[in-house]
Amino acid sequence: MGTISRTVALDATSESTDTSVLSIRLNSTSGTIVATSNTVNILNATLTVTPSPTTVSEGNTITWTVTTTNVTNGTTLYWTDSGSTNSSDWVGGNTSGSFVVSNNTATITRTVALDATSESTETSILNIRTGSISGTIIATSNTVNILNA
Repeated sequence: MGTISRTVALDATSESTDTSVLSIRLNSTSGTIVATSNTVNILNATLTVTPSPTTVSEGNTITWTVTTTNVTNGTTLYWTDSGSTNSSDWVGGNTSGSFVVSNNTATITRTVALDATSESTETSILNIRTGSISGTIIATSNTVNILNA
């Protein structure tokens, strides 16, 4: 007796339900099939990321709410900012990070730094990724406009 465990990749691609059937073979991967599992249905994951507010002045806070379906509790996902801001535009300087999904939701809260620089409106767009901050993008937020104070 043995156990075989496999983890399904989180791809957030909209597609029909996938299925998986495991076949046990003798001697090699092309050997005679001696046992077959029941069919396992693999449900699609969905993710949305919604910023609030969508226009903010420097010195204020933005909260992005990530809402999921079919994402396991405790799943760690990552975010990167692909807008026009850089590390000096944020309190704490972070332009990427991670979060954990709990009960199909998570929040990311960031505060825009209040600086004395006169600049044009900047933007923040969060990309949600799997695996790492350089992983596959599986969701993208709407643009947040950041007004100069």
